[in-house]
Amino acid sequence: MAETSVSEIMESLKEYTKEEINNREAFKSKIEKMKKTFRLIKLSNYEYGLSFKGKKDHRIIVKEERDKSKAREYSKNENGYWRCSRCSSTGLKFKYGILFAAIKHGDGCETKEYSFVMKNQSLLKQGKLKEAYCLARSKGSK
Repeated sequence: MAETSVSEIMESLKEYTKEEINNREAFKSKIEKMKKTFRLIKLSNYEYGLSFKGKKDHRIIVKEERDKSKAREYSKNENGYWRCSRCSSTGLKFKYGILFAAIKHGDGCETKEYSFVMKNQSLLKQGKLKEAYCLARSKGSK
């Protein structure tokens, strides 16, 4: 899959953000820099979820770029940073209302099956926190 150019992103901004970008030149410059270590995530390729404590919007589920059947989960820590739930790297940033996901993760950090992640989220939504946590641990995730 070819990397998306900044001009392609500019043409399809509504797929990435709901915010209005007023200073497009500053935006282009910032995107160019961030694209070296982060990938831009379309609005349709991520969603908020529940933490294992049942906290709303304390988890973000991001579908993989090349294989939408795979995903990574990120949890919000006490300092407000989003960290990968597998390798704990600081993996997400929001700029201009756009979600940026780190390209590089820790050694051995692998994606999860999206269907498994959503099964776990379903348990959390039902209030089955312990069951969801145990299921996740059985698969070697956090």
